[in-house]
Amino acid sequence: MNIYPKGSGFSRMLLAGALALGASSCVYIDNTLGSNFIPTDQLFDIYQTEYKLEDINVAYCDSLSGFSSSRITIGAVRDGAGTGKLTTRSSSFTLIPLSEEMDFGKDPEFRQFHLTASRDTLSYPKESEANILQNIYAKEILKDLGSKYIYTSSGYRMEKDGVIGNDIIARTVYSGGDSLSLDFSAAFGQKYIDVLSEKFKSMDSLESYTRELPGIYLYCDEPVGNNSGRINMFNLPLEVTDSYLVTGCFAELKFSSEYEGERKDTSFLFYFGAQSLTYSSSVSQYALNLCSEEGYNPDSPEANIIKAGTTIDVQGGGGTKPVVSAKEIRDLLCAEFRDKGIDSSDVIINKASLVFPFADPAFELKSIYPTMLSPTCKLDSEIQATGEGTENTHSVYYAGLTDASVSSENQGDVNWSTSEYAPDITHHVQEIIKMAPDADFHERDIWLLILATETVTETTDNSAMNDYLQNLAYYNYYNNMYGYGNYGYGYGYGYGGYYDYSNYYNYYYMAAMMSNASQESTSSSAQLDKDRFYVCTLNGPEHEEAGASADAPLSARRVPMLKVTYSVPKSAE
Repeated sequence: MNIYPKGSGFSRMLLAGALALGASSCVYIDNTLGSNFIPTDQLFDIYQTEYKLEDINVAYCDSLSGFSSSRITIGAVRDGAGTGKLTTRSSSFTLIPLSEEMDFGKDPEFRQFHLTASRDTLSYPKESEANILQNIYAKEILKDLGSKYIYTSSGYRMEKDGVIGNDIIARTVYSGGDSLSLDFSAAFGQKYIDVLSEKFKSMDSLESYTRELPGIYLYCDEPVGNNSGRINMFNLPLEVTDSYLVTGCFAELKFSSEYEGERKDTSFLFYFGAQSLTYSSSVSQYALNLCSEEGYNPDSPEANIIKAGTTIDVQGGGGTKPVVSAKEIRDLLCAEFRDKGIDSSDVIINKASLVFPFADPAFELKSIYPTMLSPTCKLDSEIQATGEGTENTHSVYYAGLTDASVSSENQGDVNWSTSEYAPDITHHVQEIIKMAPDADFHERDIWLLILATETVTETTDNSAMNDYLQNLAYYNYYNNMYGYGNYGYGYGYGYGGYYDYSNYYNYYYMAAMMSNASQESTSSSAQLDKDRFYVCTLNGPEHEEAGASADAPLSARRVPMLKVTYSVPKSAE
């Protein structure tokens, strides 16, 4: 039996606690210790530099996808900026029946074939042209367009190949104020009756339908004087109310026929550019919108590229756009790195911007200046032939270089206070300086394309298949962006027979595909604008600013330039 003095355990515990408290209260904690020290591998020298850009071409942008899921574009404008050049817009699309079963009865007789399309918006060189009278015509497409004619410049080839018929099948006068309304000829309407009554039941695919009824081609008269004309944009998608009543953007074929011994009047509805013979609210619709530019040579690609001089002319549609040499950018930067004894592999491009100044135009001309000149790369992809005796084909698409998901990056918005466009190309320059001096730079050259802010209303589908396709698209985009085949913000691959029907991609566009809310949404986003009329003149490499000497800063000389901020790790001392 162990006997301890009374109270001895408590005293020991009290003593130990007092000693511990005293010891801890004597320790000084300095929370700033080491705050003045930074690892040597995290110290950088920062440099800012700017260069005049000399190697700039002005080239016709003839490889933009002509397909649109929202608009039918028809019009013609003559430039009034001293050139008098003509630019036109025309459109082609199929007429697809809404009904999957069509009974034409016995001995059908044509009554009317009428097309209506609601107005979207207008584009013109000056306000007085908003309501001029224009003759709009329709011709028949004689051959299935397939995947052969896909670009805005395909109209030249369609005419050469005899795809567009000679006979005018409809005409109307349009003043820009309301919906487009056309009545097709009796012969054209009767053709639809004859073909559909005899063959529609045996048509098991869209291809079998378009072989028989390829569609229509719409265009308008050329304006007479300079600085005149108008481009008209009409809505393409079928307009349906919540009660499933068709209210706009359709064609109606009216006829009378004998049903069960009694002659009755009836009609069938058609919608535009549908990609399926089975009607559904989710069926895609597309029109092929075409551009022609006076001065463009469809038979000589070399003739469509000229060296920029004192000015750079920028046009809408498939017109001229600035093209900046990627090799010149690399050579300028790498020469500076060598002079400073810097290894280019150690360089971090913090910010790189193209700067294109221009003379401030008259107020009434500002409406035809692009709201955005966005930097892109033009890429060529070979498509393997699928049938015997067929050749491989090439598709062209454009990759946006500015990360639209980063609000601090300049997308190429016009700055009226400084009279310049200054889009950021930071990531692209980082990639360019990694390239070998003898590399092929033509797919890294920078094309400035016209973008506009559009308001888009969409009803998204929450189905499992839609989720799968959206994620698949994003997965492919993400891989391409980070080196699995390409790089940059926008080297997405096109899905579908027409390469997703648009060959311009950027990060924002692909990221938006991840949305899967089952509801109607309205949003504003920057989209490629190949429809409206634009003309602007930028200062070229040979521009001489009044009052600025040859040794003045580039910003004072108002010439195209590259502005770069880059950093290099400090050497350990």
